[in-house]
Amino acid sequence: MAVGTVNGRVVAISGSDDNAIRMWDLATGRPYGDGLTGPEKGAESIAIGHFGSRAIVVSGNWDGTIWTWSL
Repeated sequence: MAVGTVNGRVVAISGSDDNAIRMWDLATGRPYGDGLTGPEKGAESIAIGHFGSRAIVVSGNWDGTIWTWSL
């Protein structure tokens, strides 16, 4: 799990056993945006940050890959 800011909202990013990566709006406790399709074997670690003005999520995965999403 990771916590960061997307479009001015504080969000948590979580991975789960169903290989999905989801964002949660911490002010409301509700899902924020669409879920991100994850790697087949799931995420081992997740980070959120900014690349220039874009929010990004990076995951290190059980299959040895690294995935990046622009939010």
